[in-house]
Amino acid sequence: MAIKAELAELVEEQIGIEVTENDIERPDRHADFAYPCMAASSELGKNPRDIAEDLSNNIEADIIESMEVAGPGYLNFHLDRGKYAEKIDNELNSEAFGVEQKDDKVLVEFSCPNLAKPMHIGHLRNNFLGDSIQRIMRFVGHDVTSENYIGDWGTKHGQVIYAFKKWGSMEEFEEDPMAHMYELYVKLHDKASEEDKRKSREWSKKIEEGDEEAVELWEMFREATIEHNESEYERMGISFDRVTGESVVAEEAQEVIEEGLEKGIFQEDEDGSIYVEFEKEELPSTVVKRDDGSTLYLSRDVANIRKREREGFDQNLYIVANEQDLHFQQLFAIAERFGIEIHSEHISYGMLHLQDGSISSSKGNIITFREVMDESVEKASEIEGRDIDNDEAVGLGALKYANLSVSRPKDISFS
Repeated sequence: MAIKAELAELVEEQIGIEVTENDIERPDRHADFAYPCMAASSELGKNPRDIAEDLSNNIEADIIESMEVAGPGYLNFHLDRGKYAEKIDNELNSEAFGVEQKDDKVLVEFSCPNLAKPMHIGHLRNNFLGDSIQRIMRFVGHDVTSENYIGDWGTKHGQVIYAFKKWGSMEEFEEDPMAHMYELYVKLHDKASEEDKRKSREWSKKIEEGDEEAVELWEMFREATIEHNESEYERMGISFDRVTGESVVAEEAQEVIEEGLEKGIFQEDEDGSIYVEFEKEELPSTVVKRDDGSTLYLSRDVANIRKREREGFDQNLYIVANEQDLHFQQLFAIAERFGIEIHSEHISYGMLHLQDGSISSSKGNIITFREVMDESVEKASEIEGRDIDNDEAVGLGALKYANLSVSRPKDISFS
């Protein structure tokens, strides 16, 4: 705290009326600082010199060596030079030096993996960008909440349940939950018939309807995924203020659909699906509710923005790759039509591609975070003459640099 602000606070505590650092003067001589008690005289109904006398008898602070009453009612402060120098030195060496606390509440959403799939190299850029942004915003004084809004709702989770019911083994699941879930996910996409797809959608609908077996399996897969990812985040040095998911706003998404229909924001198609048009914004129309009654993540995202506005956030930041640029343009256009005023922004970035093709979780064409992290640590251990004797830290630092040193809009080719 600046010295003038600290002195103002000391005076305010004693006289009980507002005193700001602008009320503290810096005389040319006779004192280091001074407070003119004449300013408080009329409000307190007391003689200025009496106010100054009371203050000089009651104010105590290490940085003040002495005080004296002068003139018509000035309280002069003489500082303890040693204590003052120590205070300045501590402030200069503080991590918060130069930071001015902001009044705004900021939500930073990043990572947001889907259930039943391991984190892979395609997630690294998001995790490192999101963590860097939330750390920087905290450092410059924003009130930040970091949120991992996991993809735990929708058709893909019906697919995992159906695959588990058809091919799964509880014994294999208990041995390595993530490996077994992902194996089933890839197997379904590799071998799925039209009948398999239909039954997967049925399981998705059962989750939304609260079917006991469907919800029990969904919760089992959800908890296993979160537990697996916690160890990955710990290794990355990343933590979140809260972990939520699409399931939290699934019910409100249905309310959003009904309200949108009433307000004319959405329209109903002949097949019973609900859609929205963007003629003004010159964007393609899109479905917000399927003909089977299930919601899509666009409608759930609208519900989530409303939730965050109710929570009092001033800024709502999404760290998501540029493949979702259109989604966020549509999302923000819908939010505006609903009268949602929270400032929302999509912080977009380029994709990471493998040199021999695109990353595809459904095809099993991924390199997991664990694989690339282990290799990075191994490479770090082979470096001679390092200043840092910590293979894990060097390996992680190399991965962070590889992702953060590239201009954000540019794609990255991984070999």
